[in-house]
Amino acid sequence: MLYLMNSGFLKEESRRLAELTRGMADAERVSDLILRTMSRPATQRDIEQARQFVSDFRGGLARKGFDGDVELEAWARYCHALFASSEFLYRR
Repeated sequence: MLYLMNSGFLKEESRRLAELTRGMADAERVSDLILRTMSRPATQRDIEQARQFVSDFRGGLARKGFDGDVELEAWARYCHALFASSEFLYRR
């Protein structure tokens, strides 16, 4: 698990996936990401958790003075969390 959190490959793929879904409304984006990574439809809870995660991450980046694309970075980190999740790693 630690390897996945630090993997350069996963970081790159997370950014690529975030870029691929750029421009979608939040709920649509989460639905697409969950379907792609978990092979299931997103629940309302998934959407709410994703919105909270991305919102919190945006705020943290802003407080740290991040000078890149805050929106893309927040969504890339969400994608990375999906890839490193137990549900992704251990599909039923």
